[in-house]
Amino acid sequence: MVWSLFRRGEDPPHDAGPLAGRLPDGDAFWAAVEERRSDVVRALYARYPLTPRSYVARYFLTFARQNRGNPRALLYLDAELGAPARGVALLEALESGDVSVAGARCLDIGCANGALLVAAAARGASRVVGVEISEGRLRSACRLAKGTNVEFLAMDIARDDLPGGFGPFDVVFCIDTLEHVSSAEATLAAIRKHLAAGSRSRAFVSVFNPSHPGNVSAEPHYGVPAMVLLERDDARDLWNDVRGAFGSSLDYEVSDWVSYRELAGILRRVGLASSLFVDSRPALDRSQPFWAGYRERIDELEARVARAIDMLATRPTLRELLRTRLRRYCAVYAQHHAELASRSDAPDATLLDFYMDYYAQPIQVVLRHEESSPS
Repeated sequence: MVWSLFRRGEDPPHDAGPLAGRLPDGDAFWAAVEERRSDVVRALYARYPLTPRSYVARYFLTFARQNRGNPRALLYLDAELGAPARGVALLEALESGDVSVAGARCLDIGCANGALLVAAAARGASRVVGVEISEGRLRSACRLAKGTNVEFLAMDIARDDLPGGFGPFDVVFCIDTLEHVSSAEATLAAIRKHLAAGSRSRAFVSVFNPSHPGNVSAEPHYGVPAMVLLERDDARDLWNDVRGAFGSSLDYEVSDWVSYRELAGILRRVGLASSLFVDSRPALDRSQPFWAGYRERIDELEARVARAIDMLATRPTLRELLRTRLRRYCAVYAQHHAELASRSDAPDATLLDFYMDYYAQPIQVVLRHEESSPS
């Protein structure tokens, strides 16, 4: 059984999220669950061969019961069940950038279901530890990591210190976590504290880019237009208003979005040096699509997101706040484009910063202690 079981006609495009292609049809998925549940499970096995079948089956049963009818179901399933394959791919990519887990002591902050640590253990890491504040996530992690040497701790590393005997670590991961923690700065300071002082020690941080046009079109966790442009309390209020219409029972769990510039500033303050984990060639090539036709593209983005805002079943005050933030975002976005478009002599560093501001998705950096020179 193939993944196309869940497709019906043309799939709607998506702008962000863990799926690598087009988002399969949510209605077709739920229809298949009702009519051919065993076929759906077999399709999931085929789609996620690196995820143990017992885990797939158990997770699917719980998920189907708790999220019945949610149109973003496939996105959430992919985020969970696709994690082992993404973990393997990430470690392979990091190794090409000279960050290896072989023989290393590894810590994953916000480890979710522990898939990355399982992959690290399989690639020869000497110790693998995950920290997570969600008890539900830790239960999933213990199931997925059963039979491995992965260790898990229930804690908020931004507020509490690691127990004695844990650390330092040669490799620290913090992936898609900074927007959920109580303090991004405290979390990054904890990374510095627990990162070993050796010149080969590295941390890897990845976070969704709140200024990316795709995330402005639809917030990556909840799918609500322009939600990333709001402060947390307003975003939470908005989600509480609209989640019923979105067919979701999820609580709002985002604290603060960290932009590329904000992340760079925090890293300087806590004493971590950073290198971008990004292919810089598109940013430095003036022939790339994002350097041309930007005004029309931004106008189209503003019009499309404004229409989506108008359709939200929320309070008029929140709709107007969304419209205001959208207009401001598009104006600044267009201004930055215009400034660089008029500067043929702009330094590569300036072009790269602009690319990271709006087009890097996600923002990814490799970190080391400031006193450690790159190897």
